[in-house]
Amino acid sequence: MSKINFHFHSYYSDGTHTIPEIAKIINDEDNLKYVCLTDHDTVSGVEELQKLVSKTKIIPGIELTAKYDNNTFFHILGINVNPVKMMHFLMPYGKKYNKKFAKAFNKFKKDNGLVFNLNLNQFQKSPWINPWDFNKEMKRLGYFKNDTKNIEDMQSHGLNIPIKKVIAAIHKCGGIAIWAHPYHVFSYNDKKKQLSYGQIEAYLQKLIKWKIDGIEAYYYHFDDTQRNNLLKLADKKHLLISAGTDYHDKPDRPYGHTVGYELPDDVIEKIIKSLNLEN
Repeated sequence: MSKINFHFHSYYSDGTHTIPEIAKIINDEDNLKYVCLTDHDTVSGVEELQKLVSKTKIIPGIELTAKYDNNTFFHILGINVNPVKMMHFLMPYGKKYNKKFAKAFNKFKKDNGLVFNLNLNQFQKSPWINPWDFNKEMKRLGYFKNDTKNIEDMQSHGLNIPIKKVIAAIHKCGGIAIWAHPYHVFSYNDKKKQLSYGQIEAYLQKLIKWKIDGIEAYYYHFDDTQRNNLLKLADKKHLLISAGTDYHDKPDRPYGHTVGYELPDDVIEKIIKSLNLEN
């Protein structure tokens, strides 16, 4: 059997590994055919990874936090997007995000009587602030001990782009839009909400109207029943399927500890063909 992975993260978002570290892991992995770097709301690491990996095909990608309504956010994977076009699309949202983040930070300091200086630019690995790095530093300094009242909650919903625009942008950037881990969506403060099969099917009715291409049926910590239900649903709705581990290399995550997802070769061939990645 061979391996693929169309969903994993680096330190450009909430992963722990740098791009050179990830490249080494990929180069050392046997039978790893295709991988797609899908950092949250940025494609900053894609070009560097493509230069450093020798035997595995690197597909440019992204995982966008997409606003469904005021308290429901989906994660949508953009597979095989044009990185330059995607960054051009994201730029105005990123600038707005940075301003909102700075405003929230200043309010937090004022409300808590804080006078220390913290340069938010130090958290910009991509053109916008990385909230995970910011939160880590604030916790190191002794703040953000209450998970329900801090900037982490206020800023965890990404660049706040409506889901219809996210899907359209992925297509304009030449990519394929995939609903990531369909059993999970998120609330405004990034709390995970578990969906039933019926809820997934109901949400899909709207997503299909907005031209979603497929779903992540092979997700590393889904059980056999969940995976088989998603495969049947994809077939029923004529949707593409994708596979990913959601690799972060974080000790607090009980899944996604590998950059390669081992699957039968016929399954991989079907996924590669459906995602139009053969060439």
